[in-house]
Amino acid sequence: MSDRDRRVRGTRWDVFCRVVDNYGDAGFCWRLARQLVREHGLQVRLWIDDLSTLRALQPGAAAGTVLDGVRIEAWHEADTRLSAPDAEEVADVVIGALGCTLPAGYRAAMGARRPVWVDLEYLSAEGWVRSHHGLPSPKSDGLVEHFFFPGFDASTGGLLRESDLLARHDAFDDAARGVFLASIGVAARPGEPIASLFCYPDAPALALLDALAARDEGWRVLVPAGVAPAAAGHPLAVPVPFVPQADYDRLLWSSTLNFVRGEESFVRGLWAQRPMVWQAYRQAEDAHLPKVRAFVEGWCAAAAPGPEPAAALTETSLAWNAAPEALAADPGRLPAALDRLLPALPALREAAARWARNAARRRDLAARLVEFVAGKL
Repeated sequence: MSDRDRRVRGTRWDVFCRVVDNYGDAGFCWRLARQLVREHGLQVRLWIDDLSTLRALQPGAAAGTVLDGVRIEAWHEADTRLSAPDAEEVADVVIGALGCTLPAGYRAAMGARRPVWVDLEYLSAEGWVRSHHGLPSPKSDGLVEHFFFPGFDASTGGLLRESDLLARHDAFDDAARGVFLASIGVAARPGEPIASLFCYPDAPALALLDALAARDEGWRVLVPAGVAPAAAGHPLAVPVPFVPQADYDRLLWSSTLNFVRGEESFVRGLWAQRPMVWQAYRQAEDAHLPKVRAFVEGWCAAAAPGPEPAAALTETSLAWNAAPEALAADPGRLPAALDRLLPALPALREAAARWARNAARRRDLAARLVEFVAGKL
């Protein structure tokens, strides 16, 4: 056991999660908490302010329960463990996940306990992330908040990835695919192209379905319950259950093309080794579009799909993330982008596998976070 492992093993961690981006925030925090327990031997409490969202991803999640070694707690400001905790109630390591503000009473008690405090931010491929990752932010009471940014290279905090993820992917053969699809009510058909659709409500889902329906390949689009309600009843839309996290990986592995959103499904889409179109969380004045462009450009530089597939992916990604009014003014934009993207899918699939294999040689986010904290204990 390394000195780092000896310093960190058995420490108590509190992960605070406010659900803003629906499933993504809860999914990211739950995945991180489980991995910290399973792979690093830590004691973790997950404080979350919307248990119903977590329960959709992890059946059985309830306040006060322990699942996969993680103690789940409901984040209520009136809870005395948060509003007026004893110093010993404060964990050794405190994570404000995805930039959330800590409970005021808990934050005040940290002054006596002096834990390692990490502001774990959202994922971005933008260049400024590298210069901000790891920076300290000293406070007037002597505490120091440290910024930790997920990212795509060694100068950032990395991406969440369980140690056995690629092995599980590789073991998912055609037989396993058929069994999984049957379990969600989908009959597998040899050679049939399937897309999975996980998007925000303002995504141009109907334009996507209409564009695929106009083609000859025989596409079907799997739409989880509660996603893209406007697509209900479309001939190409196949309703499937909203599945837990582990089954969502299998859904991605079963598909020819994946449409993902936010952060949690975005990262799982990257590890799925399938062509993927990402919808970023929409921001005012199209502030999300530089994030989309930075990701696509960085991914294509690393994955090397070739000039035409790279251009097709860029064009489709920007169309998929365009404002609804912009697409209404140019209704042919997304269909034209898809006409360019679909012939490039074989090259993009090879590139996606190449990207994932190369990226997996780097340490994952949980390992980098543990190492970072060990240097502060």
